[in-house]
Amino acid sequence: ENNLKGSRVESSIVGIGLNINQSIFEGFKGTSLFLEIGRKLEVREVLLTFALQFDAIWNSIENGLLEGIAPLYFKSMLGYKQIRKYEDNVGVFIGIIEGVSPSGKLVIYRNGDLKEYDLKELKFIW
Repeated sequence: ENNLKGSRVESSIVGIGLNINQSIFEGFKGTSLFLEIGRKLEVREVLLTFALQFDAIWNSIENGLLEGIAPLYFKSMLGYKQIRKYEDNVGVFIGIIEGVSPSGKLVIYRNGDLKEYDLKELKFIW
C-alpha cells in the first residue's frame, strides 16, 4: 500500500508472508522452509533470524549502501538470467529477466530489445 503525495510515493506499507512448517498447498504451487530443508523449525527462531537479517539490510539501504543488496536481490529473483516463457498483452514469448529499472519495473530481454513491465503487465508461464 502506497501513500502518494502528488506523483511521488511518500510512504509504503509492505506485507511479507513466509511459509514455515506448511507441508501441503492446495490449489497453487507453493513451498515452505520445511519442504525446502526437510525439517520443522521453531517459528520464534525463524522470526528472530528474519528480523535481524531484515534490519541489517534496511540499515544498508538507509545508509546508501545499495551495491551489496542488488546481488542478494537478483540471486533470489525467480527466473533471473534464465530463458523462460512469459505472456504479455501481445501474447506468449521467450525472454530473459535482466533486472529492475530505477522506477521498479521488471526489465526483460525480448527479441533483441529490453522491455520494461509494470505490475500485472506480465505473466510467468509455468
